[in-house]
Amino acid sequence: MDLEDDVTAGFDLISTWDLDEHGVEWIAKKIKQRVGTGPVVISLDVDVMDPSYVPASKSFLRLHQLSTSS
Repeated sequence: MDLEDDVTAGFDLISTWDLDEHGVEWIAKKIKQRVGTGPVVISLDVDVMDPSYVPASKSFLRLHQLSTSS
């Protein structure tokens, strides 16, 4: 439902499956076609990334809290 609401609101979604299927160059081209020369905001959900690469993600915080709690 969230993704449907995002599309209805005008967001253009690019998933990890798009990255696997089409590659980075395709995604960059898609963004440039949509945005043109105007400003853009790109949002990434870091909570699904490996916390060793994104230490500020919630996953890391939960693991840290579990490992430091008595």
